[in-house]
Amino acid sequence: MKINIPLVNWYQEHKRDFPWRQTRKFYPIWICEIIFQQTRIAQGMDFYKRFMLRFPSIDSLANADEQQVLAVWQGLGYYSRARNLHATAKQLVSQKTEPKSYAELLVLKGIGSYTAAAIASICFEEKVPAIDGNALRVYARIYMSDKNIAETQTRTFFFELIKPLLQDVNAGDFNQAVMELGALICTPKNPSCEICPVSNQCKSFKNNKTAEFPIKIKNTKVVEEQLTYFLYLTKDYKIAIKKRINKGIWQNMYEFSTHDYGASKNQQRYEFTHKLSHKKLFISILLNPIEAIDERFNADIENVEWIYLSDYKNFPFPIIFSTFLKEIPNKSITFD
Repeated sequence: MKINIPLVNWYQEHKRDFPWRQTRKFYPIWICEIIFQQTRIAQGMDFYKRFMLRFPSIDSLANADEQQVLAVWQGLGYYSRARNLHATAKQLVSQKTEPKSYAELLVLKGIGSYTAAAIASICFEEKVPAIDGNALRVYARIYMSDKNIAETQTRTFFFELIKPLLQDVNAGDFNQAVMELGALICTPKNPSCEICPVSNQCKSFKNNKTAEFPIKIKNTKVVEEQLTYFLYLTKDYKIAIKKRINKGIWQNMYEFSTHDYGASKNQQRYEFTHKLSHKKLFISILLNPIEAIDERFNADIENVEWIYLSDYKNFPFPIIFSTFLKEIPNKSITFD
């Protein structure tokens, strides 16, 4: 099935104009691929521009403090991506080298097979298929495949199946064409098959079964977790915060106290539900207005530090906390 040339021709005529498509350099392509791994372009474009403005080169990223990187990343979620970016930048600058192949990319922290293939094909014109969720959907429909795209072996199957198609075209353009097709035409619901450049070769379209593909059966169990925080706010609008040093979500970011120093008589309780890819968090925030810092607040307990509320943007908070802090001036608060 020769879908390669029609796809590339379509892409060259219809591709969207994005900043990272103006270059073949490693750094901006790498940042783009990491940011948009789990973020739609419409949602992530401002984050990409902000990140590149703050860290325009691999050296500027490597030389930054992790807190600075997390602060710029705030709101994108999946903070391990930012930490991996930072660690890899430091490693590459220390080694005074940049990766030059798919194999060299695969050994770097935070770079999996899809990201490595995307970068290698775009930057180095290496003939490797980039297989992500978009690509799996496109290929599953074109070949009317009954393989479960949630399984790792399905990615391997399509990787080997598509590899020969890259020999006659620019691999970077082909991979991006598949991504673009999945984003604009071969969408999860209601695909625009009538304007698809390869609909005449698409088996599911020919058999009027597009809606039945891809087949995706997930067995991932979402874990539920209850978290309780105490936000202490003084009359001069200082708040108690602490750095989260535990591994896992929000590592090295800031949160509120998890210790009950004694409830304010004017305590206000707020409940939130926060969904992550593998967790569902039920978060309680107890806002405690107090006159001033007193002996109840022993920094030795959990390394609490006090900052002015107006300075919270200088600290990397998970989005649920920064949103809450932003709203405090609008709340009716009575101090003890």
